[in-house]
Amino acid sequence: MALPEVGLYIATKKNKGMRLYVEAAFGENPDDFYLVEIVDEENMGDYSAMGEELDNEEWGSFVAEYGLAHQPDSYIEFCMTSLLNPNSDDSSKEYQRHLEKVTMLKKLFAAKSGSAEQDKLTAEFLNM
Repeated sequence: MALPEVGLYIATKKNKGMRLYVEAAFGENPDDFYLVEIVDEENMGDYSAMGEELDNEEWGSFVAEYGLAHQPDSYIEFCMTSLLNPNSDDSSKEYQRHLEKVTMLKKLFAAKSGSAEQDKLTAEFLNM
């Protein structure tokens, strides 16, 4: 058994479809005491949002009760695919939304570190 992975978790039992995001897991040995920081998916990236901190026993009970399943980070996978294959012909709304984010990331990475432009682009990206 390992510490919970950072990323999206979806409920498969109670409240099916409930989505939450594990922001961090603190501990050295998953068989000992550890803490897990979670937040609702819609508040992911909002540093002023209230999240919850669960200990290993609370996390284990939560996972069992809701049937939480970790989801691979499809957005990062999408970004890598888009960057490696920019001529994709997928015209779905989801693809277009992700493509806009990839384009914004390219601009953000190109902006001078600490500049007003970088701050503006960061704010725009976080509001996408």
